Amino acid sequence: MKQPARHPDRHNDYVNGSVALLLTVQSLSAQADTVGAEFGWDGRRVRHLLDRYGSEIHTLMALCREQADLAEPLQHAPDYLRAEIAYGCTHEGALHLEDLLTHRTRLTYEIADSGLAALPEIAVLAAPRLGWNDERRDAEIRAYTERVEAERAASEQPDDASAAEARAAAPEVVDVTVG
Repeated sequence: MKQPARHPDRHNDYVNGSVALLLTVQSLSAQADTVGAEFGWDGRRVRHLLDRYGSEIHTLMALCREQADLAEPLQHAPDYLRAEIAYGCTHEGALHLEDLLTHRTRLTYEIADSGLAALPEIAVLAAPRLGWNDERRDAEIRAYTERVEAERAASEQPDDASAAEARAAAPEVVDVTVG
């Protein structure tokens, strides 16, 4: 029986690339206290960024070099940088505030108010990167706020059916492409 052809070069390239990436992230992690010094970030912040973005931390740092205020924490969610919002818009394909706060940053889960206090600042950061006008920005803020309120109402319901009904009160945010 003939054995399938092996492609050791492809396998080795993948393994070597993976090992190099791991070593880069480990090296950065070991230097966490000095890596972020350029931006005034402490080791804890750098480790958070490495845990979330891995070697893409260099992309975040480049964004901060291009626009210095992106290196600052969000005023009402100081564990997150303004650059993380910009990155979610420009590099991760986020289209809505709900996506930014739920999937790209997880603010909705990690901040007691689900990120509502930080929402205006986040919307201002997202709007120009996503091509929103003021009307669209305000609609995104309303939609996310309604989603949070519906989730809170759902959590107070006595059963699953009532919770589903409360959750359904918030509009779904869906992009429609015509063409």
